[in-house]
Amino acid sequence: MRIYRTPALLFAAFLPLYVPFRSRFLVNWDAVNFALATLSFDLEHHQPHPPGYIGYVFAGWLLNYVTGDANTSLTLLSLVASAAAPAGFYLLATLFVERRHALWSAVLLGLSPVVWYYSGVALTYAVELALGLFLLWAGYLGRQRRSEPMLVAATLLLVVLGAMRPSGALLLMPLWLYLVWPLVWRARLTTASVLVMGNLLWLVPLFRLSGGIESFVRISRELVNLVVVPTSVFGGGADLPGPLRNVVFVLFGVVVGVNFGLLLIGFGLLANRRAFSLIRRHAAFLTLWLGPSVLVYVLLHTGQLGYVLLILPAFYLLMAIAMQALAAPVSGRAGVQDGRAPARRRPAIGRAGPPALAVANVVFFLAIPPVLWGFVPKGSAPSDASSRERGWVATALETGGVGTNPRQFDVRRSDRYWRDLIEFASQYDPEQTVILSAADPSGSFRHLTFYLPEYRVYGLGWDLQRSFGHLFTAYGGASDYSPRSLFASQPTLSLPSDVTTLIIPDRSVQALLAEGAGTTVSISGGFVVVVLSVSSQATVEVRSETGQKSHIAVASALVEDG
Repeated sequence: MRIYRTPALLFAAFLPLYVPFRSRFLVNWDAVNFALATLSFDLEHHQPHPPGYIGYVFAGWLLNYVTGDANTSLTLLSLVASAAAPAGFYLLATLFVERRHALWSAVLLGLSPVVWYYSGVALTYAVELALGLFLLWAGYLGRQRRSEPMLVAATLLLVVLGAMRPSGALLLMPLWLYLVWPLVWRARLTTASVLVMGNLLWLVPLFRLSGGIESFVRISRELVNLVVVPTSVFGGGADLPGPLRNVVFVLFGVVVGVNFGLLLIGFGLLANRRAFSLIRRHAAFLTLWLGPSVLVYVLLHTGQLGYVLLILPAFYLLMAIAMQALAAPVSGRAGVQDGRAPARRRPAIGRAGPPALAVANVVFFLAIPPVLWGFVPKGSAPSDASSRERGWVATALETGGVGTNPRQFDVRRSDRYWRDLIEFASQYDPEQTVILSAADPSGSFRHLTFYLPEYRVYGLGWDLQRSFGHLFTAYGGASDYSPRSLFASQPTLSLPSDVTTLIIPDRSVQALLAEGAGTTVSISGGFVVVVLSVSSQATVEVRSETGQKSHIAVASALVEDG
């Protein structure tokens, strides 16, 4: 049992490290989908989005009874999973390299900027990472020993992964077949039965909650056509071809996630290439682990940096091999002159490399968000000419889906922005206030659906026919969001007669309306207060004639965006 002492210590060390960096507010559109789903599961309206993530939502729903807040519940899952990931990786790495190198690489994985970031947000990627690593360890060990109990354990982990993040389970399915194949037929049937029965335990409720298999397939196909096809080899018309954009996205995730560790791998190859020969000995295992994910991410879709977490541990395994290669002594010149055997010494990078990489990971994690934010153009909202031609959906998909929202990657900035916006809007009477929000991945529509359920929130944006208008409405914590609504926006929006306050928090909506993009707001009686800036709380009053309808094209200055 001594081998499990180190994983336990790793978990105990990383859990408190991650806690201070946890997000207090939901960071992006997908996170809001999950949070809404813990309150009311509705796949039709993307609570959550397909394929449903029913195990993840169920775990969040249970935790809501303890925490009272969906973001806290879901980030708690990420915290625990991320702290468990270095422990699982350590167990896996010890099957390939010496324990000291496995330990260092596990520490570095836990400090990876990508792992660290997803440890504190309400998304499924950290859970996928942890479950995947323990599955890889149990499955590899079970195949080596032809151990049915270990492979049954790996199968159960695959079932749980499927409930939490179905795509991860599908990508690891070819590896599972390879792992269980050496078993005798009886054991193969046992593990296959566990897989089938385990998956039915979550698939049947998922289909029932989705309105049946036919409804589930239809809703899922709608999202695939909207999100996956435009970025895949089957899409077309983008400025940047989908697969090329996917390659850039994956490479960016790996570079950020591994950073200077790539240099360590290079030094290890130069110093002792023979040490990497074990990759050839385990080529089938590594190929079936990484191959399906890489093919899908490149040829079909990569929507978040978190996608790379399923393949990122492979680079840290290479780092562990590089450490072992650099730790091997090399010939020196001392002592040759007096006839003694040549002295042996280790390269300095073999000793100093891991601590230096640990420091580099910490610096990357702390420094990258504000640095990246500094390079974001202040007018980058989807309101430029190209966006007007293609619509915000096409623009967003071609540049990374929810990845187009840079604020999400700076958790502190994101928390401040949503806190300030919610506090500001809450000053106004919800019975007399309407919020016009941007219904795109970087806009506020989905967040305000969750955080301001007592307000009427209208989502405006470009539809798939390149027309700007009203797309969605949210009220009472639910919305009519559906991909089908994107096919045709409404050019006019009639507000209730008792509305006196109009809040426009998103710069993109303000800019579009200011340009006279074709949407007007119809108002009866009273006053309309157009809120120009969340930070300065500047307002403009527009008076309408009592008892008569006035069409007011909203024109306003830029809003402070985080």
